Amino acid sequence: MDKPLLLLDVDGVLNPFRAAPAPNGYQQYELAGYRVFLAERHGKWLRQLADRVEMVWATTWCDDANELIGPILGLPQLPVIQVDTSRLEERNCPPTWKLPDISSFVGERPVIWLDDDLKADAYAWAAARSAPTLLIQPIPGTGFTRAHLRRIEFFIDRLEHLSIADESEDSPSQPRLAPAVKPLDSEGLAASPRSLAGPVPRS
Repeated sequence: MDKPLLLLDVDGVLNPFRAAPAPNGYQQYELAGYRVFLAERHGKWLRQLADRVEMVWATTWCDDANELIGPILGLPQLPVIQVDTSRLEERNCPPTWKLPDISSFVGERPVIWLDDDLKADAYAWAAARSAPTLLIQPIPGTGFTRAHLRRIEFFIDRLEHLSIADESEDSPSQPRLAPAVKPLDSEGLAASPRSLAGPVPRS
Protein backbone atom coordinates (compact mmCIF):
# COMPACT_ATOMS: atom_id res chain seq x y z
CA MET A 1 0.00 0.00 0.00
CA ASP A 2 1.25 3.50 -0.85
CA LYS A 3 2.13 5.92 1.92
CA PRO A 4 -0.90 8.06 2.74
CA LEU A 5 -1.03 11.60 1.44
CA LEU A 6 -1.16 14.24 4.17
CA LEU A 7 -2.94 17.29 2.76
CA LEU A 8 -2.12 20.50 4.64
CA ASP A 9 -4.26 23.59 4.78
CA VAL A 10 -2.73 26.73 6.30
CA ASP A 11 -5.37 29.13 7.64
CA GLY A 12 -7.38 27.56 10.42
CA VAL A 13 -4.95 24.63 10.65
CA LEU A 14 -1.32 25.76 10.91
CA ASN A 15 -2.43 29.38 11.32
CA PRO A 16 -5.25 29.74 13.90
CA PHE A 17 -6.25 33.04 12.34
CA ARG A 18 -9.43 33.42 14.43
CA ALA A 19 -7.35 33.75 17.60
CA ALA A 20 -6.44 37.12 19.06
CA PRO A 21 -3.82 37.62 20.34
CA ALA A 22 -1.39 34.88 19.32
CA PRO A 23 -2.12 31.67 21.25
CA ASN A 24 0.50 30.10 23.52
CA GLY A 25 3.43 28.72 21.55
CA TYR A 26 2.69 30.77 18.42
CA GLN A 27 4.66 33.64 16.90
CA GLN A 28 3.02 36.35 14.84
CA TYR A 29 4.33 37.05 11.33
CA GLU A 30 3.36 39.40 8.52
CA LEU A 31 3.44 37.32 5.34
CA ALA A 32 2.22 38.54 1.94
CA GLY A 33 0.27 41.28 3.72
CA TYR A 34 -1.50 38.92 6.13
CA ARG A 35 -1.14 38.45 9.86
CA VAL A 36 -0.17 34.83 10.40
CA PHE A 37 0.33 32.84 13.62
CA LEU A 38 2.74 29.89 13.33
CA ALA A 39 4.00 27.43 15.95
CA GLU A 40 7.40 25.76 15.99
CA ARG A 41 5.79 22.58 17.35
CA HIS A 42 3.80 22.12 14.14
CA GLY A 43 7.00 21.89 12.15
CA LYS A 44 8.39 19.37 14.62
CA TRP A 45 5.24 17.22 14.48
CA LEU A 46 5.13 17.26 10.69
CA ARG A 47 8.82 16.40 10.37
CA GLN A 48 8.21 13.43 12.67
CA LEU A 49 5.59 12.18 10.20
CA ALA A 50 7.70 12.84 7.10
CA ASP A 51 8.93 9.24 6.65
CA ARG A 52 5.42 7.83 7.00
CA VAL A 53 3.37 10.14 4.77
CA GLU A 54 3.70 12.23 1.62
CA MET A 55 2.92 15.80 2.61
CA VAL A 56 1.18 18.09 0.13
CA TRP A 57 0.02 21.70 0.43
CA ALA A 58 -3.75 22.03 -0.11
CA THR A 59 -4.26 25.73 0.52
CA THR A 60 -4.98 28.98 -1.30
CA TRP A 61 -1.46 30.00 -0.32
CA CYS A 62 -0.47 27.63 -3.15
CA ASP A 63 3.22 28.07 -4.02
CA ASP A 64 3.55 30.78 -1.36
CA ALA A 65 3.20 28.00 1.21
CA ASN A 66 6.59 26.65 0.10
CA GLU A 67 8.13 30.11 -0.05
CA LEU A 68 6.72 31.64 3.14
CA ILE A 69 5.20 29.06 5.48
CA GLY A 70 7.44 26.01 5.00
CA PRO A 71 10.77 27.69 5.84
CA ILE A 72 9.43 29.02 9.16
CA LEU A 73 8.28 25.53 10.12
CA GLY A 74 11.44 23.84 8.84
CA LEU A 75 9.59 21.92 6.13
CA PRO A 76 11.11 20.94 2.78
CA GLN A 77 9.61 21.96 -0.54
CA LEU A 78 6.33 20.07 -0.90
CA PRO A 79 4.02 19.33 -3.82
CA VAL A 80 1.19 21.83 -4.15
CA ILE A 81 -2.42 21.20 -5.15
CA GLN A 82 -3.38 24.19 -7.27
CA VAL A 83 -6.84 24.84 -5.86
CA ASP A 84 -9.15 26.75 -8.19
CA THR A 85 -10.39 29.78 -6.26
CA SER A 86 -12.47 30.92 -9.25
CA ARG A 87 -14.88 28.13 -8.29
CA LEU A 88 -16.00 30.29 -5.37
CA GLU A 89 -17.67 32.64 -7.86
CA GLU A 90 -19.69 29.89 -9.50
CA ARG A 91 -23.35 29.37 -8.65
CA ASN A 92 -22.87 25.60 -8.46
CA CYS A 93 -19.78 25.77 -6.24
CA PRO A 94 -19.75 22.67 -3.99
CA PRO A 95 -20.09 23.28 -0.23
CA THR A 96 -16.51 22.10 0.28
CA TRP A 97 -15.15 24.18 -2.57
CA LYS A 98 -11.69 22.50 -2.67
CA LEU A 99 -13.18 19.01 -2.97
CA PRO A 100 -13.00 18.66 -6.80
CA ASP A 101 -9.30 19.54 -6.77
CA ILE A 102 -8.59 17.26 -3.81
CA SER A 103 -10.51 14.33 -5.30
CA SER A 104 -8.71 14.67 -8.64
CA PHE A 105 -5.28 14.87 -7.00
CA VAL A 106 -5.55 11.97 -4.56
CA GLY A 107 -7.05 9.43 -6.95
CA GLU A 108 -7.27 6.10 -5.13
CA ARG A 109 -4.49 6.71 -2.62
CA PRO A 110 -4.98 6.67 1.15
CA VAL A 111 -5.32 10.24 2.38
CA ILE A 112 -5.35 12.35 5.53
CA TRP A 113 -6.90 15.77 4.91
CA LEU A 114 -6.38 18.56 7.45
CA ASP A 115 -8.70 21.48 6.73
CA ASP A 116 -10.92 23.72 8.81
CA ASP A 117 -13.51 24.16 6.03
CA LEU A 118 -15.01 20.71 5.47
CA LYS A 119 -18.73 20.31 4.85
CA ALA A 120 -21.07 17.32 4.60
CA ASP A 121 -20.05 16.64 0.98
CA ALA A 122 -16.43 16.10 2.06
CA TYR A 123 -17.47 13.61 4.73
CA ALA A 124 -19.73 11.79 2.25
CA TRP A 125 -16.83 11.61 -0.22
CA ALA A 126 -14.54 10.22 2.49
CA ALA A 127 -17.07 7.59 3.55
CA ALA A 128 -17.63 6.46 -0.05
CA ARG A 129 -13.94 6.05 -0.95
CA SER A 130 -12.44 2.59 -1.26
CA ALA A 131 -9.07 3.88 -0.02
CA PRO A 132 -8.50 4.62 3.68
CA THR A 133 -9.43 8.23 4.37
CA LEU A 134 -9.13 10.42 7.45
CA LEU A 135 -10.61 13.92 7.65
CA ILE A 136 -9.52 16.19 10.49
CA GLN A 137 -11.24 19.55 10.87
CA PRO A 138 -9.51 21.85 13.36
CA ILE A 139 -11.31 24.80 14.91
CA PRO A 140 -9.96 27.96 13.17
CA GLY A 141 -9.19 29.74 16.44
CA THR A 142 -7.29 26.74 17.82
CA GLY A 143 -5.68 25.06 14.82
CA PHE A 144 -3.76 21.78 14.66
CA THR A 145 -3.50 20.19 18.12
CA ARG A 146 -1.68 17.30 19.74
CA ALA A 147 -4.97 15.38 19.81
CA HIS A 148 -5.13 15.69 16.00
CA LEU A 149 -1.54 14.47 15.77
CA ARG A 150 -2.34 11.42 17.89
CA ARG A 151 -5.32 10.61 15.65
CA ILE A 152 -3.10 10.86 12.56
CA GLU A 153 -0.45 8.60 14.11
CA PHE A 154 -3.10 6.04 15.05
CA PHE A 155 -4.48 6.09 11.51
CA ILE A 156 -1.00 5.56 10.02
CA ASP A 157 -0.29 2.76 12.51
CA ARG A 158 -3.46 0.99 11.35
CA LEU A 159 -2.53 1.45 7.70
CA GLU A 160 0.95 0.05 8.26
CA HIS A 161 -0.49 -2.89 10.18
CA LEU A 162 -2.98 -3.51 7.39
CA SER A 163 -0.17 -3.39 4.84
CA ILE A 164 1.85 -5.99 6.78
CA ALA A 165 -1.23 -8.19 7.07
CA ASP A 166 -1.83 -7.95 3.31
CA GLU A 167 1.76 -9.04 2.64
CA SER A 168 1.28 -12.03 4.97
CA GLU A 169 -2.22 -13.00 3.85
CA ASP A 170 -1.09 -16.47 2.75
CA SER A 171 0.34 -17.23 6.17
CA PRO A 172 -2.14 -18.93 8.55
CA SER A 173 -0.29 -17.45 11.52
CA GLN A 174 -1.02 -13.88 10.37
CA PRO A 175 -4.76 -13.11 10.28
CA ARG A 176 -5.60 -10.45 7.73
CA LEU A 177 -7.05 -7.20 9.04
CA ALA A 178 -10.41 -6.22 7.66
CA PRO A 179 -9.84 -3.37 5.17
CA ALA A 180 -12.39 -1.18 6.91
CA VAL A 181 -10.01 1.54 7.97
CA LYS A 182 -11.84 4.25 6.02
CA PRO A 183 -12.81 6.58 7.53
CA LEU A 184 -11.51 6.03 11.06
CA ASP A 185 -12.61 9.47 12.18
CA SER A 186 -15.26 10.90 9.92
CA GLU A 187 -16.21 13.47 12.55
CA GLY A 188 -12.77 15.05 12.23
CA LEU A 189 -12.62 15.93 15.95
CA ALA A 190 -14.31 19.27 15.23
CA ALA A 191 -17.31 18.56 13.09
CA SER A 192 -19.93 20.03 15.38
CA PRO A 193 -21.75 23.07 13.95
CA ARG A 194 -20.22 26.38 14.96
CA SER A 195 -20.81 30.02 14.16
CA LEU A 196 -17.75 31.96 12.99
CA ALA A 197 -17.71 35.68 12.46
CA GLY A 198 -15.31 37.81 10.47
CA PRO A 199 -13.63 37.54 7.08
CA VAL A 200 -11.52 34.55 6.15
CA PRO A 201 -8.28 35.92 4.65
CA ARG A 202 -7.07 32.81 2.85
CA SER A 203 -7.50 29.09 3.33
